[in-house]
Amino acid sequence: MEPKRAINLDEVYRNFWPNSEKASRNFSHLLVRVKKALKIPSHLLTVSRSYGETSLINEGIYFTTDYQEFAQTLARAKALQRA
Repeated sequence: MEPKRAINLDEVYRNFWPNSEKASRNFSHLLVRVKKALKIPSHLLTVSRSYGETSLINEGIYFTTDYQEFAQTLARAKALQRA
């Protein structure tokens, strides 16, 4: 998720808690725990409600993964197997 992007939370609720009546509560508690564990300032990830739709808004965090490094390592391993 890039900065200044939003995710519709109804989709998150359906994906992670499909049969829960308290999906928004579960998400809220999880978000607080993640923010505390990663020491993310509260203003950088916000929940916004407008026109009946709830969204998670990224206000300036860049998320990165090591997927590219993983893909390169995997390619090297496959090349070594063929050799």
